[in-house]
Formats: sequence, structure tokens, C-alpha cells
Amino acid sequence: LSPGGAWRRTCFDTSAKTGVATDDADPDHDGIVNFLEFATQGDPNEATTGLGELVDVGGGTRKFVYYRSKAAMADGIVFSVQWSDGLSPSSWNSAGVMEEVLFENADFQEVWASYPAGGGGQRFVRLKVSR
Repeated sequence: LSPGGAWRRTCFDTSAKTGVATDDADPDHDGIVNFLEFATQGDPNEATTGLGELVDVGGGTRKFVYYRSKAAMADGIVFSVQWSDGLSPSSWNSAGVMEEVLFENADFQEVWASYPAGGGGQRFVRLKVSR
């Protein structure tokens, strides 16, 4: 089985991408689809509150902390932390983002992504997950 197929077998008792086991399904109704649950070491059958945490470390730098599944990385999933001072689709970028793995085990990595705080008083951050 592929890493994603093995994950679906564990979570849904099937390796097929059908019904509640499709990538865009959200069986626990928490707003996080299966693709993101798999990528971030989530449980698709238990509601979670988010995909990461923002930490203000001072000195003009902020951090976004998230978990990434090693099985997802082996399955070709790519993670990118991006920031924007607005929310227009073309304003997202990863300039100045530096990632550091703070903890890892056989299944996942805890990643701290530092990004510049910006001067406008607000900055948005997102975790882009793609294949």
C-alpha cells in the first residue's frame, strides 16, 4: 500500500479513496479534510481545532508551529509556510521563512517556521499543503 492507502486502512478500514475515505471528505466535520488530516498527523475521526499555532517570539520575528507526517512526505506531499499582509491570492509568499525541526519521531516532525513580523501591525500566515 502507498503511505496514504495505509493511513486510510488504519482510519477507515479501507485503502480505497471512496466515501468518507476520499481526500476531500471531512467525516468528523471539523473543517479539516482528510488530505490535511493525513498530512499533519491528524485523526480524521476526531475533531481538531487547527493545523498549527502562532507564537510571537519578539524581536521582529514570529513562529508558526505545525506537525507534518513522515508518511505524507514519503507520499509526495509538500509543506510550505507562507505569509501575507493582505488576503489577495497573489500576495502570499515565503520570503524570509526559515523552518527548523524541533522534535521528530518515527511518525512525524514538529516544525517551527520563523517568518518576519512585518511593519503594518498585522500579518497573516498559512500552511500550504500540496502534492
